Amino acid sequence: GKSPKSPSERVEAMHQLIKDTEGVKYVADLILDPVNSSSIVESLIACNEFHKTNPAPMFFGVGNVTELMDADSGGVNVLLAGIGMELGVSILFTPEESGKTRGSVRELATASKMMFLAKHRKSIPKDLGINLVEFKDKHKRNDIIVNERDGVPEIRQKKPMKFIRDKAGSFKIHVDYATTVKDSRITATHFKKNEPDFVIVGHSAKEIYEEIIEKELVTRMEHAAYLGSELQKAEIAMITGKEYVQDFELFKNPDELKK
Repeated sequence: GKSPKSPSERVEAMHQLIKDTEGVKYVADLILDPVNSSSIVESLIACNEFHKTNPAPMFFGVGNVTELMDADSGGVNVLLAGIGMELGVSILFTPEESGKTRGSVRELATASKMMFLAKHRKSIPKDLGINLVEFKDKHKRNDIIVNERDGVPEIRQKKPMKFIRDKAGSFKIHVDYATTVKDSRITATHFKKNEPDFVIVGHSAKEIYEEIIEKELVTRMEHAAYLGSELQKAEIAMITGKEYVQDFELFKNPDELKK
């Protein structure tokens, strides 16, 4: 039959389903719609109306929204967790099917704790001791001194350095992503005469470049600088969930996008 759309139709359909399956334990799923597909607002109203008349645990398919919206999942997950808390939702569900929603399980777990604390303290979800401010800082830093460079001449690069292959070999850097950051890792495969001979594995850029130095696998200063830069990019990608590809930028330049 036709799927219920309006809040009253959704609530009525859920009540009828409960009646038809009397005696069965259930979790009510009023279906959280994506933005502009049916209506996320209508589905939220339906959850609210249902909860007024039935104390049953409710299911919130957050992934319906995050997967079908081209935005980073963090803020969306926190907001929906807060709305879910106000609506009386018991279960937040998400897959991690795309790059933009990688880490959603962890984000929702943290968001749930934030909303539980906020509800328990009867406060807004701010200054709780935990947060999901990950890509920007919560506060501006006013303690960084920059005036020591006043009057010091600036030097800019005149021309790029000529590439010279390091006689000690080269590296292919990769990130192995896992469900959690602590289980993810960075790998640096060493190549000698274009043939891979071993892989250095670590959880941070520092672990890997120190091992490279220890094994004397870099002899040129520009190669060492390049490896430090690429390994740090790999570590940032591992932490943020960005897709790391060696020699390509991690983040789009907003000014370039405007051109």
